[in-house]
Amino acid sequence: MVKKATPHLDKLLARVLRATSHYGEKSNLARFIGVPPQRVNDWLNGGFEPSGETTLLLLEWVSAAEAKQQKKRAGSASTQPALEARNQKSRLNEKPKTSPEKG
Repeated sequence: MVKKATPHLDKLLARVLRATSHYGEKSNLARFIGVPPQRVNDWLNGGFEPSGETTLLLLEWVSAAEAKQQKKRAGSASTQPALEARNQKSRLNEKPKTSPEKG
């Protein structure tokens, strides 16, 4: 018989589900914990509830996976200067235009 998961466990499993959405991540998680990949699927689908120690390992793994994702996003386009700011910088580096001499 499966017990109803607590709200905290539900939130953790939702984080794990997001972190394992990429190919091969469920297998990586299963290897980290030392269980067959099907067991990870059972937890995520609500078929089984992980033990207390396993829950701590899930939290450790998902925290590391999320931190890794944050590092990947650090250089994304959204953190680059706006186009206007970049254009201003490039104009500052241009040579001044000389006006034709009147003679």
